[in-house]
Amino acid sequence: MEDSPRGTYPGSVENTGSITLLGVSGRFIAVFVWIFHRISGVLLIFLLAFQFTTGFLQTASGPAESLKTAAFLHRHVPVLFLLVFLTIFHGLYGVRTILLDLGLRQERLLFWGFTALGTAGFAAFLVFYSMQIAR
Repeated sequence: MEDSPRGTYPGSVENTGSITLLGVSGRFIAVFVWIFHRISGVLLIFLLAFQFTTGFLQTASGPAESLKTAAFLHRHVPVLFLLVFLTIFHGLYGVRTILLDLGLRQERLLFWGFTALGTAGFAAFLVFYSMQIAR
C-alpha cells in the first residue's frame, strides 16, 4: 500500500477504489441505482397500464357496479403514491445516469443530491395531495 493522504477520512477514495460516505460505498450506490432503475421501470409499465385501463373503464358504459369498482381502483391512494414515488425517482436516477455517461465523475454527490431532491419532491406531492383531500 502506498502512503498517501487519500483514504484517510470518511467519504474519500481509498486505495481499493471504494468510495464511502456514512458507511455506503460507491459500488453499493451504483448497484442500488441500477437495480432500482430496472425494477421501477417494470413497475411503472404495469402501474401506468393499470391507470390507463381503469381510466378508460370509467368512460365506458356498463353495469354501475363495475364503473364504481373502476373508479375506486383508479383513485386508490397507495397505487397513486407508488406511481408518483417511482416516477420521481426513476426520472431523477435516469438523469443521474445520463450525467455520469456524459463524463461527470461526482457519482456520490449526484446520488445524494438526486435522492434529496426526489425526497423533497415526493414530500411536496404528499403535502399538496393531502391539501386536496382536506377540501
